[in-house]
Amino acid sequence: MEEPRVQEKLLLEKSICDSEGYEYLLVLDSEIKTEQNRNLIRVLKGAKLNNKLEKIYPKWLSHFSHYLVLLPHEPLSDLIQNAATSNDVSYQESFRLMQHAFWIGHLESDPELPLLPEHSPYLLGVECHV
Repeated sequence: MEEPRVQEKLLLEKSICDSEGYEYLLVLDSEIKTEQNRNLIRVLKGAKLNNKLEKIYPKWLSHFSHYLVLLPHEPLSDLIQNAATSNDVSYQESFRLMQHAFWIGHLESDPELPLLPEHSPYLLGVECHV
């Protein structure tokens, strides 16, 4: 960023933004590529549920939160499977429901840790807020 050519480019970008009435903000790659943003991408598919999953979501969340308390040191994938079995849905559907719970904030985890199914809720700091 210290090279003269880069400085010229940044100055030009700022001038264009100022002339168009836009806020100019310099964002570095390291500020975008965070684990928190990767986790958002991991749960994005759960942003919208189909009608079937929408109807069972409250019951699914109740079962999942029960397993969070009961099995905090088991892999998250085990809790997803247990909730799937309890609600008579596939693992994939249960996984989508978990993504949805994270997306809408009913579930939270440590934003600095990768939200991966092989990790335990205890390790990830998963908490249910419902």
